[in-house]
Amino acid sequence: MPRGPYPLLLTLAMTLSGRVDAVGLGDIHVDSALNEPLSAQIEIVGASAEDLVELKAAVADRETFQRYGAEYPAFLSTANFKVARDPEGRPILAVHSD
Repeated sequence: MPRGPYPLLLTLAMTLSGRVDAVGLGDIHVDSALNEPLSAQIEIVGASAEDLVELKAAVADRETFQRYGAEYPAFLSTANFKVARDPEGRPILAVHSD
């Protein structure tokens, strides 16, 4: 599986529910180092306040990974997602793993 944020972004994009036609994902900011639990924030672009209330994200199941020929990294089983706001008030998707 390729390294970097793009596989995670693809996974998130495939699992977002609700009005995803009006929502986009921006830059990812990773606050953790290699071999540490994941701590990252992904910018949410183009979402209204209503969209943010309904927005949910989760990791796709193993079958979806297999269907697309992607490896299912073990750390994803402990990943938690939360729609929040950064210190400047911009909407983000906070991603954390154990």
